[in-house]
Amino acid sequence: MRQTINYSDGSSYIGEVKGEDPHGKGTMYDPDGNIFYDGDWGSGKFHGMGRLFLDGKLNYEGGFKTSTKHGQGIRYFDDGGYYKGDWVEGAFQGRGLMLFEDGARYEGGWKDSKKHGKGMYTYANGDKYEGDFVANNMHGKGNFTWVDGEKYEGEYKDDLRHGNGTYLWPDGTVKKGKWANGEFVG
Repeated sequence: MRQTINYSDGSSYIGEVKGEDPHGKGTMYDPDGNIFYDGDWGSGKFHGMGRLFLDGKLNYEGGFKTSTKHGQGIRYFDDGGYYKGDWVEGAFQGRGLMLFEDGARYEGGWKDSKKHGKGMYTYANGDKYEGDFVANNMHGKGNFTWVDGEKYEGEYKDDLRHGNGTYLWPDGTVKKGKWANGEFVG
């Protein structure tokens, strides 16, 4: 049965209830009458599929578990970028795509809302890194290709060439060997 619940802060809920709590399908409105949340509810919490609005703009649509983003969802950013992918307890976790305001994009693994695991980062200018990430950094094995045709294939540590690797120039020049903190050491 659909009911209306008015709260002391001026917000309101219209939808299905169980006891005195939103439960089932319903919509929460902020004190100004704007939609705050529209979707599934469980025992007074966002639970299931829904849409969250902030300042009248769609902020997130997707899965929720006890009012926390969970499952598949899309988070929209004010700058025009977005994240689309897996969520676990409010964090980007699993596989996902992030589009940044400048046109850069990352597609791959996430852990605790940071790039982690295998992924591909394409910079706004077209440069591209494909390989391993740890805590938002290029870390492990990877290939970096610049738009001018230069390439580096090898190991990274904390966003720097580090370990064995090969740097290739468009004219055929090759530098192969050990790298340390971004510098060729032989």
